[in-house]
Amino acid sequence: MTWRLVPEGTGTRLFLSHEGFDPDDEFQRVSRRIMGGGWRSHVPRALARLLDTLPDPAPFPSRPKAGRPPRGT
Repeated sequence: MTWRLVPEGTGTRLFLSHEGFDPDDEFQRVSRRIMGGGWRSHVPRALARLLDTLPDPAPFPSRPKAGRPPRGT
């Protein structure tokens, strides 16, 4: 199981990857198919519930745009 966080717009997209299944093994194919449904349905809901329990993060300070000096200087 690996995961990546990638900036997207004003938020972040979470990518989950569950690898290592042998496509030639019938038992592993069935297991992957069963777990695949959970990754698409149960994990996002559980993650949303967890995130709802966390305090709001402090806002990031504004960063000046390239080529423009920061305000007040």
